[in-house]
Amino acid sequence: MAQDMVMNRKEATNAIPKRRKLTLWDVKHIAEKVVKAKLNESEACYSLNINPKQWFNFKQKHKSQEQFNAMIETIRGSQLENCVQVIDNHGDGIEYTALNKQGEVVTLTKPGDWRAKAWIAERILAPERLGQQQAQPSTVQVNVFAQLGIDLDQLGSKVYAERAKARAVDVQATKALPEPEQHKTD
Repeated sequence: MAQDMVMNRKEATNAIPKRRKLTLWDVKHIAEKVVKAKLNESEACYSLNINPKQWFNFKQKHKSQEQFNAMIETIRGSQLENCVQVIDNHGDGIEYTALNKQGEVVTLTKPGDWRAKAWIAERILAPERLGQQQAQPSTVQVNVFAQLGIDLDQLGSKVYAERAKARAVDVQATKALPEPEQHKTD
């Protein structure tokens, strides 16, 4: 059993892909693997039986980095377009036919999901107007704190002490008030 797990020399040399001439087909398919399968370039090369070292040398030698990046952007753009189209289609109503209990063919309409259209609007069409705005860091508070030099804990304790003193004064004032006379009904 242990011998089955050990790779012999012939199998080890077969694990590294043999050198071959790289073509535009290879560049395109590596780009597709990078975008669609979320692989890095080395993993994409291994999956296509290409030696990654040969791929990186090819990119440097033939200056195909720009072409590779353009292919990646094209593939990402088409993927985004397809994804938005699917979401958009889900926002529309769907008509289908079915048989009712009497055996008659009836056309039914399933309403679309408005959330699909809302997602497109807030993420793709007008994110600056419809999307959720990111909270801006409040640098004003930091600057005010730095300029005034007030410790918020001390400020909070002073406010608390003033409120407690005001409550004590209110309690003393209510104790000093005369008791209201009770009306007797004879």
